[in-house]
Amino acid sequence: MPWEFLPSAVTGDPAVWDALIATAGLTALVRNLARMTRIGTLGPFSTGATGRVVGRLTNGQAVAKARIHPMDVYLAMKAYRSGFSRPDPRKPAQTWEPVAAISDALETTYDLSFGPAEPIGKRLLVAVDSSGSMSWGTVVSNGSPLGKAYEVANTVAVMLARLERGGVHVIDADTAVHRSKVTPRTNLRELAAWRASGGGTDLAQPFTWALKRRHVVDGFVVLTDNETWAGRSHPVQPLQAYRRSVNPAARVVVVSMTAAGYSIADHDDPGVLNVAGLDGALPKLITGFIR
Repeated sequence: MPWEFLPSAVTGDPAVWDALIATAGLTALVRNLARMTRIGTLGPFSTGATGRVVGRLTNGQAVAKARIHPMDVYLAMKAYRSGFSRPDPRKPAQTWEPVAAISDALETTYDLSFGPAEPIGKRLLVAVDSSGSMSWGTVVSNGSPLGKAYEVANTVAVMLARLERGGVHVIDADTAVHRSKVTPRTNLRELAAWRASGGGTDLAQPFTWALKRRHVVDGFVVLTDNETWAGRSHPVQPLQAYRRSVNPAARVVVVSMTAAGYSIADHDDPGVLNVAGLDGALPKLITGFIR
């Protein structure tokens, strides 16, 4: 039976989860790794249970069959490595000691999860906000810290570039546009060491840049902490100019990873999607809206 059918009184029993390792769906297994570590099913010396979990996480056929999305794996991996979760601020935090073998296996799961994904065949310009504020705030998902906004934004950019297989161009933007280091094969461990340029914030730059170069794109994706104050124009103005002279059907997704209660985009524009925060649905929301 699905593990969700079990009464809550037994889901804290390490032996129950030891038995579930072989039968729980892979997505359920990934989402419960922290629980299994916290209650003692998984540990540095519980080689039997840990080995069986690693075997499932690194089984390419099983990952393909489960069709688990790379974003779900990434969020689970970052949460697991943090050793901390507090989804409800009114309740005590949950902590655990991450097991190195599980953490490494999740990297393999992440790489394998790209196999079943199908590109949408659209041209995307992904702009990562590289202003100073992107190195300040920490992005949190379901009560677990993921990293600084610049790291998480570049991770999403890497993911989109890898999913779309050549249909994505990534740039950095502060008060000007800069070359991005993102490639489809950028390693997740590299990203933690990257630092934002530290300049001001002018999120009109991606639209102005594309307009000047007459780049025909189907969609703009702006990954930001949702602040823009520099420059002579609001982002809405160069977007309108781009649509008038280059591609009237261009769509825009603004992902604000630290929601501030307002957006750089026009709420009345049906070609713009505003996203606050992030979870496993984010890449599908982006590609689905642009498609």
